[in-house]
Amino acid sequence: MPSPRRWMSLCAVLLGIATLLVTSAPASAHTGFESSTPAQGEVVADPVSSIVIVFTGDTQPVDDLVVALDATGALRTPTGVTTEDQRSFTATFDPPLAGGEIGIRWAVLGADGHPLEGAFSFTVTAPIPTTSTTAPPTTQPTETAPASGTEPAATEPAETVSASTEPETVETVAVATTETAVVVADDGSSAGGDVGAAETSAAPSLDEFLAVETQVPGGGQRLVGRLLSIPAIAGAIGALAFLVGALRGRAREIAAVVSSVRVAGILIAVGALVEYSGSIAATGASFATGWTESPSRAMALRLVGAVVLVVGLRSATVAAGEPRTLSAAVIDSGVSPAPSSADTTETSARRWNPSKSALALAGAAVLVASFWFDGHTVTRGWRPLHAIVNSVHLVAGSIWFGGVISLCALLWWRHRRGDRLRAAELVVRFSSIATVALIGVAVAGAAMALMILDGFGELTGTEWGRTLLLKTAAVAFAAAIGAFNHFRLRPQLVASPGDPTVTATLRSVLIAEAIVLTFVVVVTCWLVAAAT
Repeated sequence: MPSPRRWMSLCAVLLGIATLLVTSAPASAHTGFESSTPAQGEVVADPVSSIVIVFTGDTQPVDDLVVALDATGALRTPTGVTTEDQRSFTATFDPPLAGGEIGIRWAVLGADGHPLEGAFSFTVTAPIPTTSTTAPPTTQPTETAPASGTEPAATEPAETVSASTEPETVETVAVATTETAVVVADDGSSAGGDVGAAETSAAPSLDEFLAVETQVPGGGQRLVGRLLSIPAIAGAIGALAFLVGALRGRAREIAAVVSSVRVAGILIAVGALVEYSGSIAATGASFATGWTESPSRAMALRLVGAVVLVVGLRSATVAAGEPRTLSAAVIDSGVSPAPSSADTTETSARRWNPSKSALALAGAAVLVASFWFDGHTVTRGWRPLHAIVNSVHLVAGSIWFGGVISLCALLWWRHRRGDRLRAAELVVRFSSIATVALIGVAVAGAAMALMILDGFGELTGTEWGRTLLLKTAAVAFAAAIGAFNHFRLRPQLVASPGDPTVTATLRSVLIAEAIVLTFVVVVTCWLVAAAT
């Protein structure tokens, strides 16, 4: 059985794949920019005091939801943003935008917490409105300044305006107090003048302003966190199912699988923390209160479930022949040959006792429930139904993935130690479990696709849909390998359990199936991490 160090090597390979995915453009399924008023490239005759941005799904506003680059090159934020349905947002600007080409950038969070960002521009032909602050005409003669050089009292504004030799300073102050979104004072004399000067000097060009970065804050962290936690969740749940339904052998083999599940639990906890930090970076929330949002709540549940799984897991065993409720598989004496003299009484005599790890099973249930608050479950279809279907899909896929990995690792370990493989026993028991899991994956996956996709055209017309087709093709290939195992190799193993050629073929085929299923899980991480 692979040691924890070998499990870490596998995770390093997955992280390498994650790096390639992070550098690629993120896939997108549904929620996104739909329209704006004014529209992209539109020419408007009158000054624009309000901008409407509409999204295709529910969104959550973030800081700097809308930022404008006006015709003078100044960055401006709206004086107010309102929404009634979390899909259509109205941003108001006072004074209005005018005087040339205007750039608009927006940033929101999808209902599942994924950050979205975009930009568009339009042109306003009307000139920039001016605010006049010139003092009204007066019949009083102009007074000369006092000889002492003292300034008039602040309670006499009429004398202050008439005596000033720099009227443009008064006008600048008036603009600064009228426009609260952007300070345009040049001399820094008004409140916030330093900030306004810094914004003006650092303002980008229109092309730079409209060039939206593909890597939103925290996006890479969230994807890496998922690439750590989701494969570990699938492996842990599958290994637990393998312990319950397939593994009959020595106590040290059972202890090794249990240790591997503990290592997976640690990876789940680390991945949840990494993903949570990325979510905090995207939303701007504090680390202590960020878990109150639905996506972050999912990560908190994964952390709790992982800790409970690691703490509550035990490697207690019982005699393999002792009937247990959760032990559906029974060794067929006609399948396995009698143990040789080299085997100890421990061989094929022990199985895992799940009743001693009830707390760990509860932690695994929490891990499954965490997906009720994340991904497409919170954005598409009737949420309770989608949560149930998602759980079936996750558990069935995990049993298949984690079971194949465990079966492959156990046969490799026995082969390396020179023990009898007893492959027929493992394959016969696991084959029945894997068949049910495969049916669950197919049915639940099809149901989820119907709930997520708005039409068949999205399978080929969107990057998310094409990625889903890639995953489906990989699943079909893995299913074909499993069918070969079930219908060709299994009968051969039953007929000739000690044939070295058959067992060597079995090991090679299982390795190929494990590699394909690992690819499926990694692609799934990318699909779940994509905006929905």
